[in-house]
Amino acid sequence: MKYTAKKRVTGLVDGKLKTFELGETVEGLLSGDISQMIAAGLVKAEPDPEDLPDLEAVYWPEERIRAAKKKAELLDYASLIGLQGLSVEMKLPEIADALVDYIANIQEGEDDGDA
Repeated sequence: MKYTAKKRVTGLVDGKLKTFELGETVEGLLSGDISQMIAAGLVKAEPDPEDLPDLEAVYWPEERIRAAKKKAELLDYASLIGLQGLSVEMKLPEIADALVDYIANIQEGEDDGDA
């Protein structure tokens, strides 16, 4: 995943404050910090095309999504598959529901396209 600053942002990297300028790649922050910055519109997440396998292989089964214990894990995964609009203020089950619905809609659309 590639994270890019949409505005000037400051975060803790290796115990020191670091400022990332507009357009700069944001690296070294904790995933929870990055998730909060994404939710606040300060950082954008983009899948790195080199790192992405076939998207069909990336979709997690519902059981794996619902078994997640941390919001940051699901928010990072949502960014990876292109789901936007989720935030750290949401409850874990709400994030899981949104992911399950999103994946189901994508897969239904793929099934419709095959007919």
